[in-house]
Amino acid sequence: MTAPRAIPRRHDLDALRAIAMLAGVALHSALAYSGLPWPVQDTRQHVAFAWFYLAVHGFRLPLFFLVSGFFTAMLWRKRGLRALVEHRARRVLLPCLLALVTVVPLVNWVSARASGAERGWAAANATAGSLVAQFIDRPVFHHLWFLWYLCWLVAAFALAARVAERAGWNGPPRAPILSPARYLWLVPLTMAPQWFMGELYPSFGPDTSTGVLPALPVLLYYAIFFLFGALYFDCDDAAARVGSRWRLTLPVGLLVLLPLGLAFAMVRPGEPGLVAQPLHRPLAVAIEVSYAWVMSFGLMGLFREMLRRESRVLRYISDASYWLYLAHVPLIIAAQAIVRDWPLPPVLKLALVCGGVSGLLLLVYETSVRYTWLGTMLNGPRQRAPRVAARAGS
Repeated sequence: MTAPRAIPRRHDLDALRAIAMLAGVALHSALAYSGLPWPVQDTRQHVAFAWFYLAVHGFRLPLFFLVSGFFTAMLWRKRGLRALVEHRARRVLLPCLLALVTVVPLVNWVSARASGAERGWAAANATAGSLVAQFIDRPVFHHLWFLWYLCWLVAAFALAARVAERAGWNGPPRAPILSPARYLWLVPLTMAPQWFMGELYPSFGPDTSTGVLPALPVLLYYAIFFLFGALYFDCDDAAARVGSRWRLTLPVGLLVLLPLGLAFAMVRPGEPGLVAQPLHRPLAVAIEVSYAWVMSFGLMGLFREMLRRESRVLRYISDASYWLYLAHVPLIIAAQAIVRDWPLPPVLKLALVCGGVSGLLLLVYETSVRYTWLGTMLNGPRQRAPRVAARAGS
């Protein structure tokens, strides 16, 4: 068995995981102004919001699963396999199941009224097919689908960890993980599941699958990022080699790969593209997965350089981000419906919706969640800071 050991916390990756969660709030707030499918379609829209959505969507959840794999391996090495499974059951599976009978029905109810549909958002998007296809394609988890996928990946990790413990495996070779040569195997490997995604054009980045049974290409895609995060932990990157070139990789990702990727994504099958038709699909897939890896590594390097020490503010935001993501969608849809016809620029509407909902949820978190059983379930027990006694005579 793996002996529990003391392992320092990676505050930079903790904050990065929180930012990935909070970016989802911004994305869902922007969808009403993008023209992309969403229960509320605002009267003021602009293609820039669609570009923003695709740009962040292209790396946000891959980065989240990479960091989740890192912390899963950390918990295994630190506390052992049984503690890992119990922790993830309390912090991931239980909140996901509770939200399935609370938040998700509320999303359906709000979206049905906001869109004027007689059926809920989930029912309206359900597709016909075999029984297996129904379990894969019928929307069930909505924006919480990634927690359900994380449960599947943790279960697979637990099985692999048990085998690794019995085999006495001490981790992977460091060079294929820490050196830039990692792109040579990560990009082709990730292209395989990406190839079977993006059937609905225009599309950029991985698909979303919200059914009870995970879509195999989507699960394998995120499993690669999760696996890399777990292997990366065992490499003990004390020298911060991964992400060290973030000053180069982030501009390359945003200024080169993203414009190229969006240009490829806007071409429908059969239409003339930037390259000959036989080359279009392979290049499009290669650019999509390269963008996800380059942005993930670049942001890891940026955050590691910026957050060398623990920040109480970021620690608080990291805790609150889980609650904000779980609860935000029905409030976002309701707020978008309220301001839908207001004669305001869409960027101002976005600020009002995103800022208003986030502020409200932060207030609820501080007053009714953080120090209650719900906060304990999401982030572990937290204690209020002791009040400082007033000075005598003041």
